[in-house]
Formats: sequence, C-alpha cells, structure tokens
Amino acid sequence: MGGQPTPEQLALPDKSVSFQFSHSDTAVFDGLITLFTNDQLHIEVQSLPFTAENVVKAHQIIESHHTTGKLVIHITD
Repeated sequence: MGGQPTPEQLALPDKSVSFQFSHSDTAVFDGLITLFTNDQLHIEVQSLPFTAENVVKAHQIIESHHTTGKLVIHITD
C-alpha cells in the first residue's frame, strides 16, 4: 500500500506531508497469523460511519493523535 503526496500537498505552508509505503509478503503474513493464533497479537478494529459531511470530523480525530492504526474514510454515492 502506498500513497505519494501531490505537488499541491507538498506546497502547503502549514502542513507536513510525507510518503508512506508498506510492503508485505507471504512470510510476513504467516508470521502475523502465528502471533495472532498464539494470542500474542491483538487486533483492534474500529469502524466509524463517515460520510462526505464527516470528513472534517475524521481529520480532527486523526489530528488528535488518539487513534491506533489507520483510519479509513469510506464514502459511498
């Protein structure tokens, strides 16, 4: 998974934008499965109903630095 900031995002004077890339292969997933199966890895999933109107709220949650993992905004038509 990865995402590259746009030139517009990089030019924002009051924001810090960076590139993130994650690569996993079968061995990594097998290791995670082993940890999970042995109760050594705990997965927390939080699902919030975000709509287009709530994107601002999602950003406020992220900026609060009280999230664990990633926040996914899913907008349907």
